[in-house]
Amino acid sequence: MLGTGTDPSVLNRIFTSAEGSKPSSQELFTPSWRDLRRDEFWRQMPAWSEVSEALFLDALWQEKNAITSNEKLLALIGGLVEPDFIEDLTQGLLRAPMALRVSPYILSLINWTTPLTDPLRRQFLPLGSELENDHPLLQFDSLGEQDDSPVPGLTHRYPTKALFLPISTCPVYCRFCTRSYAVGADTEQVAKVHLSVNRERWKAAFDYIAKQPELEDIVVSGGDAFRLKPEQLRTIGHALLDMPHIRRVRFATKGLPFSR
Repeated sequence: MLGTGTDPSVLNRIFTSAEGSKPSSQELFTPSWRDLRRDEFWRQMPAWSEVSEALFLDALWQEKNAITSNEKLLALIGGLVEPDFIEDLTQGLLRAPMALRVSPYILSLINWTTPLTDPLRRQFLPLGSELENDHPLLQFDSLGEQDDSPVPGLTHRYPTKALFLPISTCPVYCRFCTRSYAVGADTEQVAKVHLSVNRERWKAAFDYIAKQPELEDIVVSGGDAFRLKPEQLRTIGHALLDMPHIRRVRFATKGLPFSR
């Protein structure tokens, strides 16, 4: 590993290209992931080749056109990959414990010329050839959240902090999700703990929190809080902040803010 005290001459030898040219110091230490795509990358997908930039980048359009069925996914990429890959993907989808949900944005960013090694494909789309037998000690609720759940959708593990799950869906579903016991729909392999939006379930969580004066920090997650409606966010926020012992409420999301 290269530390901050590495001799510059060593760096020059390491990063000198075969042609003998050397990158500038700015090129050397500027991570490539900071260079966001500015091209119309979604046009590689036949189904969206005519979609305008304004429409494709609209969050509501992305939500409406999210891919949630195996059949739709396979139809979208059928002309981009080899039949062997389609078969491998089909087997992976049938055996995976996480339901399928991927946005057009993510699907379009995948390099379909090398899907086996593409990191986004590996994060969201399972292949049968990648799946291994479960470890004997594997638990579906890998973090044991339900063991510390006094009411459905609330985990109280640490004295001053609690995790509230008002919703169990996300804009996209990651294969490695540690909350796959509840996130997404049932699959061929597993039946989920259903924590969909339910005001009575929320009230039970609020009633519990109100009776625990040691609680002061509530994380509102899911799923993803991004998928809650504005009025639902207000309901949750006011219910918690109206309790005198609650000092912090954090809404956990990977979604980008946008105007409705």
